[in-house]
Order: sequence, then C-alpha cells, then structure tokens
Amino acid sequence: MSSTHHRSGVWVQKNKNHKTGPHRSKGELRTDKKGRVDTGIGFKKGKPHTLNKNERRNQHNQKRALRLFATLQEKQKFESVPLDVLLISLSDQVSVENFISLLRTQEEAEDVEMDGERSTVMRFPRWKISLNFQKADTTDLWNTLDLAKVSDLVVFLYDPFEEMSQDAEDLLSSLLAQGLPALIHCLYIEVEKDQNVQLFLKEKSEVKKQLQKKIKKWFPEPQIDFVSGESDIPTLLFRLSTVRPDTTEYREMRPYIVSSDVTFTPNADRGDVGSLKVTGIVKGGMLDVNGFVHIIGHGDYLLSELQVIPRKTKKSTKAAGGSDLEMGTVVKVDPSKQPSTEEDEDMESEAMSTSEVDTSSVFHKKKIMKSVPKGTSKYQAAWIVDEDAHEKELGEGEDLEEDADDVKTSGRSRRTLRNMKRLMLLTIHRCMTTPRNTEEEEAAFAKRKEKEETDDRLFPDEVDTPVDQPARVRFFKYRGMDDFRSASWEADENLPKDYSKICQFSNMKLSKKAALDVADKTVVPSFNAVSVVLRNVPKAVTASKMPLILYGLLPHEHQMTVVNLAIKRVTSFTETVRQNEELIFQVGFRRFKAKALLSELSAGKLHKCLRFMPAEGHFAVSLYAPIIFPPAPVLMYKETSPGSLVLIGTGTVLSLDPSRVVLKRTVLSGHPYKINVRSAVIRFMFFNTEDVNWFRKIRLSTKHGRIGEIKEPLGTHGHMKCRFDGQLQSSDTVLMKLYKRVYPKWTYMPLCSAVEI
Repeated sequence: MSSTHHRSGVWVQKNKNHKTGPHRSKGELRTDKKGRVDTGIGFKKGKPHTLNKNERRNQHNQKRALRLFATLQEKQKFESVPLDVLLISLSDQVSVENFISLLRTQEEAEDVEMDGERSTVMRFPRWKISLNFQKADTTDLWNTLDLAKVSDLVVFLYDPFEEMSQDAEDLLSSLLAQGLPALIHCLYIEVEKDQNVQLFLKEKSEVKKQLQKKIKKWFPEPQIDFVSGESDIPTLLFRLSTVRPDTTEYREMRPYIVSSDVTFTPNADRGDVGSLKVTGIVKGGMLDVNGFVHIIGHGDYLLSELQVIPRKTKKSTKAAGGSDLEMGTVVKVDPSKQPSTEEDEDMESEAMSTSEVDTSSVFHKKKIMKSVPKGTSKYQAAWIVDEDAHEKELGEGEDLEEDADDVKTSGRSRRTLRNMKRLMLLTIHRCMTTPRNTEEEEAAFAKRKEKEETDDRLFPDEVDTPVDQPARVRFFKYRGMDDFRSASWEADENLPKDYSKICQFSNMKLSKKAALDVADKTVVPSFNAVSVVLRNVPKAVTASKMPLILYGLLPHEHQMTVVNLAIKRVTSFTETVRQNEELIFQVGFRRFKAKALLSELSAGKLHKCLRFMPAEGHFAVSLYAPIIFPPAPVLMYKETSPGSLVLIGTGTVLSLDPSRVVLKRTVLSGHPYKINVRSAVIRFMFFNTEDVNWFRKIRLSTKHGRIGEIKEPLGTHGHMKCRFDGQLQSSDTVLMKLYKRVYPKWTYMPLCSAVEI
C-alpha cells in the first residue's frame, strides 16, 4: 500500500455552494452571535408598523405642542425679569446717553429704575418686554468684558461717517474671543448735530454696504438697523422683543448675579472686614448656599445666608423660575457641608505676600533657603540668586543653576561652578542696577529677543557644551530616548514641592458631571431675586463704581491644580514672547497673572517644551491656577507698558491634568573629524573622556537622517569613535538629544480690580 497522499488535479469537480436564499444560514447566525446568549426577548414578527395619515398628523401636533411649550416657558422667564442689554459705542461721536434718551421718546416707554450712570431699566408694554440697559465704558477693557459676560443682548452702535479706531478693533477681537450672546448692529446718527444727515438718509444702502465690508471679518453676515429718529425706534424695539438670547455653555453651567444693591456691615472686631449683602437676580445655573461665590476682581467668599425676595410679576415666580422655595424664605448655610478655607487662605496669603513685600526681600528669602557650596560665607551666599531673579537676562544660562543645584559635585566642579555663578551674578547686577527705561535700550532688548528666537528657529534646542564644566554635571537631570513618540515617562517621578498644594482628578469628565449634578434643598433656581450675605469681605470691595458680578462656583473650583490651555496666537501680534514670561490671563470668569510654560499641542503622551511662542498653529500653556471645568474661553494679554495691554492669544481650557508630561529638549552637536565608510570620529560634542563614557548609551542622529551610536572614546579631549547606519558626509552634523521634565512655576497672582495693572 502506498504511503503517499493523493492530491487532486486541476480538473477535479467543484460543486457550487449551498444557497440559503433570502435568509442567513445557521452557521452565519452562529458566527454573528459570537457566544451571546438569547435572553428570551424576541423580536416582533411581521413588518414594522407604518403610520397612517392621522397618526402622522397627531405625531406632528405633539412635537409642535412641545416646542410651543418650551418657547412659552422661555418667554415666561424673561417676562418675569428684565432683559440685560449692553450698549457699546464703537465711535467717539456716538453718545449712548442720547441713544437711551431717544428710546424714552416712545409714548409707552416707562422708566422703572435708574441707577445713575450704570444702568437704566425701561418697560415697553406694547412689545411686552423690560430692558435693562447697561452702558459699557470702552476705555476700561475689564469693565466691558465683564458686562458682556452677563448680558443677554449686545447692541453695537456705529457712526456711519467715521472709521473704526484701532482700540475699537482690539475691543471687538477680545469680545469675540470671550464669546458673545445675541447681537444687534445699529447705525446711529443724531439728526440735530450731524450735518451729513440728508446724505445719510438718501444713501442708506451704500452706507450699509460699506459698514458690512468693515465688520465682515468679525461678523460674516451682519444684519444692520438704522436709527436716525423716533420713527426708527419701533423697528428696533421689535427686533429687541423677537431676538432670542443666545447662551454660552460656560456661563449657563454656573449661577451668576449682577448686583442692584450692595450693603456693607463691618465686623465688631475689625472695621475693614465685614458682611456684604448683595441683591440681584440669579441667572444661569442653580445657586448653592453652601458653596463658594466668586466676585469678579475681588476673590472667592463663602455665604452666611440667603433670602428669596418677592417680586411683583403677573406670573407666579414658581412658573417663571421653577422654584420650590417660598417668597421671603431665609436660607441659612450648613457649616458641615461648606468646604474648608484653610488651604485657600494659605495660598492667598502666599500670593499676596509676593505682591506686597519688596522684591529684594523676596529674593533674600530665597537666597537663605538655597543650597550653597560648603564653606560659603554669608556675604558670598547673598550673591547666589535663585533662577527666577534673572531668567529673562540670562536666556540659555537659566538651566545652569537649575541643573547644578541638586548635584553633589567634586571640589573642582564646585569651584568652577562658584566662579561661573560669580561672573554671571556680576553681569546680572549690572543689568539690574542700570535702568532700561530709554527707548533705545528697550529696542535693543527686543532686538536681542528676536535674534534668540531666530536662532532657535534655525537651530532648534541646540546648545553649546560648556568647556569649563563637565557635561555630566551640567546635564545631570537629562536623559536620552530612542523615540520621542513611543517612549514612556513616569508621571509621578520626582515631583516638585508645589504638587503637594494641588489636587488631581482621576477622571475629569466624571468629576465634572458629578459637580453639575450636585443639588440639595439649599439650591435656588435661576430667575429668582435674592439677597445673599457674604462673610469676611474687605470693605474695599464696595469702593467699585461698577455693579458687582457674582459667580457661583461648582464643587472643587476653589482649589488649585495645573490648568492646561490650548492657545493660538493673534495674527496682529508679531512680537517675541519667551517662555516663563509673565502674562495676564482671563480664564472664564477669573483673571490673574502667571508665568506660562509653553509646549507643543500633540496627541501623544509626551509633549515638547517650547522656548518661544510659535507664530502659527495651536500650542499648549500649563500653569498653576484654580480649577475651572471646561469649556471656558481663554484670553491672553501682554503688558506692553504700564496700564497698556495687548491681546496676544486666544483659546480654551484643554484639561486639568497635573500628570501631563512636558519635556525640555537640549541638543548637543558635534562634527565629523575623520570618516571611514560607516565609522567616524566625532569631536566638539564633549571635551573629556568621562563625559563620553557617561553619555555612551544614548543614540545619536544627524541632520541628514543617519542614526548611530558611540563605540568608544579616543584620547583625552572628548573625541569619540561612532558607528552609523550609512555613509556619513563631511558636511553633516551629529546630534545627541537629551530630555528633562519641566514644571510650571508657582506664580499665580489674582488680578484685583482695585489694583492697577
């Protein structure tokens, strides 16, 4: 019997596969189930039910009734409270007071309340609306931005015969980046004063087209109204009554109150601190009595009690606002449910001490806490300044002290380091003692920054290896990686001391959802008039002429963390911005100063640090700041001169993640000395044998794409024999990339309205 297996030929008969017809076979059904067990709930047999004509009509009527009910509910809310309208004049020739006086000429207009220069509440029974007109001071940027945050409608007033100034354009850019509610564009001209009235009335369409071209880059399809006399007011009021206020998510997540009345009661022991009673209407989310309240420009405070004020309305308050609390109810706080303020007081005192104490005394405290070489006298130790004091003057030299502080070097290395520090500090002393106030010196400083940015763009992250200091000491904290994208880095390794003051979420999305779902019996729904009493409030808060704006914070939003922002540079700003430069941020409803840590915005786990702000594309900014759940708009400003700000970037909150790894890259360069096919002798990367052995295991790369490794050192001057994956060219440059994790600096300082910038 043959042991070979029979193999069929090419002419063997092949039968057709079985056809299962319109249904699937048992095998296909078994494969699709993938082990799932039938629960016994079967599908209904037969074809799905098709709605007939009467059923479709009934379904349409039900959906229409639901939409009408939702619209009626929204109308009832705004009928019970006046609509907040912000009037912004974009021309010096347009008077907001005259515009409001023109509205009073209507026969049915009724002045309900007048609060001096701040606001005017008017009721128009014919259109069934009540409007609270707020006047924006365009010379005060913060005032205009704050009023726009809490307005339901913004009206821009334009002059038809005057070009828009640069300040007005900058204001529009800031308002759009912050987010605007419903908008109305109005061409306003005073008939009695303007001499070009007849020209304006004859050529309305041409003037409208010219204005549309001007504002097209901010508003793609603007609808413009003309107001030149009493006859145009009814059309404008009809627009105001029919426009639906747009909502922004970050504002609707939290309750906010615009004060209509403020009363201060000093404490018995201290006259400058006391209880502040603020009366206003709750809008946005639900106000929690046991939570924190943030007063824009003045900080966070806790409530002591809350009272719901009855208001005279045709509709019941419960129907308008959906509140279960009776009118006149006084709600006391529950101390057991209120968050602790001990940590926040420590952080606030630390931030205020930095602003109040003289700069030299702050540096002196840091000098005492700084580690110094053994045998250093007090006089010598006084010259060892911390990194923050001279980071702007040193540029690339900022890494020297940072990397050498924690290194236990030999006696020779310490003497070398001490001599270098003395030389640098003498340079710093000359820079600090010589004022840089003249225009020539400012221009020279700006030109030097531009040159550094150009060098960094041409030779990214390249630094020269120090000749008089070992590279293993200078770059002690750095490490090498084969591939930046696929490499891993332990996020909890060697964290700074500032991380003990912050909190971290295991899951930010779930924490945000839980914070929004928090509700108990002490919650007051929106569209209710209330009087809230804040405790331990400084008397200086009442000195503001503008109405106070209160925001109710969500749980945990009074605690500090590392906030990561996604920013894009404004195209009109072309100056150089270096990393760790002090900037002014407006994140949601908070404003503060901080030094920004710039990094690339990538999808990987590791992110490369940026030395300068990129000219194009988005980038990330990391800093210490109070928690604010996204989404929230971000505005980034730079102080060009005392009291003068320029918008340099806009964006949004990216994440609240202290574990985001930002790596600073340093590239050491060397040049081929001798080339033998795939082997080469490299010089000028190191200057002693010990450094070559220290960095021997780190992979090398070249600017032409070659990859290699260090085989052995040659001689005693830092030459080394390297091997590459291909022929090396004599014009090529050999690179060694080193990485070190960097963290933001604790420079958070709240920006108070009472303090000038």
